Amino acid sequence: MNTGLLSDEQSKNLAKNLVGSLKVYLQNIEEGWVAPVVITDNSVDYQTYATNGKKLSQYKITVQLSQTRIRK
Repeated sequence: MNTGLLSDEQSKNLAKNLVGSLKVYLQNIEEGWVAPVVITDNSVDYQTYATNGKKLSQYKITVQLSQTRIRK
């Protein structure tokens, strides 16, 4: 998955809250489903506007569907 363009604050929240989380869910709003996933690449090169060549940051996150399913 790829993120959209993120501000410094959004990048900080992504690195702090998502990548280290043990419970992550992927939601498809258009199709109306939620699936538990595992982040398979847990290293993040945190970028800021200044360190990214004066550009907003964008991240690639690798996930795999979890074996645990959620019923509605």
